[in-house]
Amino acid sequence: MPDDWSWFWAGENGRDNLLRDELEGLQSRAFEASQQSARLSSQLRTLQGSLESRLQALSTAFDAYVELGDVREQLAGYPGTSAVRRASLRALLTLDASGVPDPLATGEVDYWLVGATNEVVALATGASVPASSVGPADGRPGGTVGNAEHETFVVAALGWLGHGERVAERVAPLLLADGALAAPQVVLWRAVAHGRYPGALPGVERAWSRDLDLTAETWRRFAADTAKAVTPLQTVRWIQLLVQGGWSPTVVAPSAAGERSDARATIDTDDDRTALRRVVEALVGAGLGDERVLLERARVLRARIEDPGAPEPDAEQEPPRTPTTTLVQQALLDPRVGAEERRTLVGWARPGLDAAVTAIAAEVAAQRPGPQAVHTEMGQVMVTTDGADPARLAELDAHAVQSRTRSRAAVLVPAVGAGVALLAGLALLRTAAAGLGVTLLLAVVVLVVVLLREVVRTRRGRVELEEIRERTRQRVEEGRQAAVAAAAEDLATKAEVATLARSLTGQASLR
Repeated sequence: MPDDWSWFWAGENGRDNLLRDELEGLQSRAFEASQQSARLSSQLRTLQGSLESRLQALSTAFDAYVELGDVREQLAGYPGTSAVRRASLRALLTLDASGVPDPLATGEVDYWLVGATNEVVALATGASVPASSVGPADGRPGGTVGNAEHETFVVAALGWLGHGERVAERVAPLLLADGALAAPQVVLWRAVAHGRYPGALPGVERAWSRDLDLTAETWRRFAADTAKAVTPLQTVRWIQLLVQGGWSPTVVAPSAAGERSDARATIDTDDDRTALRRVVEALVGAGLGDERVLLERARVLRARIEDPGAPEPDAEQEPPRTPTTTLVQQALLDPRVGAEERRTLVGWARPGLDAAVTAIAAEVAAQRPGPQAVHTEMGQVMVTTDGADPARLAELDAHAVQSRTRSRAAVLVPAVGAGVALLAGLALLRTAAAGLGVTLLLAVVVLVVVLLREVVRTRRGRVELEEIRERTRQRVEEGRQAAVAAAAEDLATKAEVATLARSLTGQASLR
């Protein structure tokens, strides 16, 4: 607010200005206060929402914690199986540390994990398999309750511990899944492909003989995507490299190649070992009978306590499965797969690759190079190896002539007018109307100038038309040469594709 002296000496206009400035200042402060109030309201709503979400998360975690306590009390009623799981893990860790653990005591608990662990210990240490590990149902290890879990546990554990060759023949039955594998089976398969179970691939091939998709389209798409092929010839060339062993998914620089290979092998071994160990630990932690449900519920509750906002998994939803064909294709592109294993996998895929090559060869043989589209000043014309269509060229030439030919009247009218004006002007010069005669003679000069310009334009149009015709002939000839080159390239491509197809598939009929 202005002070009293300023108000007194300001005058009427000055007082208006003072009041206007004060009003603008009040409006500015009111706007700032409104903005600050809006910011505070937004922060309050955010804080309120954050507090509500946190309270909800705390409530969810607390409920899960309380329920977990109840589940643990129920699990306390299974002391025997819990002791077996702990003893099994201790035995496996001892084996992993190159030690020799004591066999697990059978006790009063009828738990498949006891026999499976003892079998792993015996096979890993070279001892004889205990008779308690052989079930009466089929005379094989794990023939009692939990046969599938028993087999998976033994195979995965020995693969983790580096003794996969001792159970190589037992891997294939674990990978039977009607053309698609669950996550634990995928782990076993990748370990097989990476050579952790030497000699297991033939058994897997027999198990998957009816599951692999060996259609031409499947393997053609796989080859084209992998090779990033733009033409069918590039796809066939990549298939040839794959079949002949000339393609590798890894490119190692010449410098320090040995060091990188050693490091890669170490990392790959650790990855397989870690994955197999997780499979084993999951089987150990699954429990037995009613205890299995309690253990699974305990895992869900612990996850909810750690992350209260995460959605609870649907127990009825089936886990995703991976098709065996996809797994074979992934293994072909996996740099961790050895050369020998890759050759074996190529043999599995050979029927599909041959079918793809045969389909590509038939498609290429049926293709015919189309005409070349040539854009000229007259218009577009299609050109083949024999040149352009004469009728189309004549049509375009007629349009060009029509558009660039000037009307005869543009020349005749000024010429006739100039002649008439000249005669009339000369006649009038001898009469009293000599001035009009001079005017007519001036008009003659103008008409002559117009006539000359029209004659020049007509001749220039004819010259331009001839130049356009010449350029059109040149473009048509260039198009014809391009069509000839395309036809020659097409013949060469067909010949190379047919040759590659015959060498790969052995079909002499491919031409």
